Amino acid sequence: MMKTPLVYDDGSPPPGPYDAAPQDPWFLPDDTAPPLTLTLHPPGDWHAAQGALAADLARLALLYGTLTERLRAGPQGWRHRLALMTAAQISWASGDRVSPERLALWEARHLSGAQDDAQGLTRAAWAFRRLMGTTPPQQDLAGFLARQGTAEDVTDLSAQLADLAGLHPATRAAAGTQLWQASGQPARCIEAAVLGARLAAEMAGPGFVPVTGSNGIGSGGYGAPQAVLAVWLAGALRETQGALLHLDRLRAWQHRAEATLSGWQGRTPLPLIHILMAWPMVSAAMAETLTGANRSTVQRNLTALQATGLLREVTGQGRYRLWTAQL
Repeated sequence: MMKTPLVYDDGSPPPGPYDAAPQDPWFLPDDTAPPLTLTLHPPGDWHAAQGALAADLARLALLYGTLTERLRAGPQGWRHRLALMTAAQISWASGDRVSPERLALWEARHLSGAQDDAQGLTRAAWAFRRLMGTTPPQQDLAGFLARQGTAEDVTDLSAQLADLAGLHPATRAAAGTQLWQASGQPARCIEAAVLGARLAAEMAGPGFVPVTGSNGIGSGGYGAPQAVLAVWLAGALRETQGALLHLDRLRAWQHRAEATLSGWQGRTPLPLIHILMAWPMVSAAMAETLTGANRSTVQRNLTALQATGLLREVTGQGRYRLWTAQL
């Protein structure tokens, strides 16, 4: 039995074997990356800073612990969705301004528009993959940072973070973020943000603490430890609370969807619901790939789900359409 050829919404085929393959280079060649120019404040200064901000550290630990348990108990797609959203937030903070929707299309099918910056999408995709990882970054810092910076820079960063080993994970995250983004390069800002998100997650095991530009990302500043930590904690608290509220809305939408589908026939509607929980935006081509159903079945079910009010079509176009969950 012949498989139906894959086509996009407008009927055009995907790139063939002789078309240019999507590029996925890293940000800067190793020999052009700027060296580290700053040294962390002494561990005693960071220890004093976390003592002064102990209440905020405790609040973050409680919120992030709640988020971690919520993710463990929920569908696998929730963590995937939060990672896409956080990677997009980091992208905006660094100046690339990649939306969660564009990043989702890029990750699922390497699709981008003429207005998109391919290098910015590549950087955002790197952030997403590192946020989804489970190996602690300090276990192989050079591998985690993927060739960015000279070997001396990575060794220097690792040594300075080791000096803070006895401090709270969020304190180490704020310190590492400040140090690695000090050059002001967009790539370093993204790496620093992701590194901080993963280091802080040691409060509750593998994962990442949601971060954004309000964590001091992209500022390149070199302030006193207490000021740096205060800004980082304020951003992490805000984003973690926002992530919990988003999951509450997503859970309510899931219950509404399951109740709506209780009398439906067919195997495609429920997988579509699971996909829409994991991806902030879905095209028919993406849904076809992710469900394994044929294009006509996918489009028919997306239209039917839209009619129930569970989905919203966001483009208003007749082709290249995109759907999102109506939370």
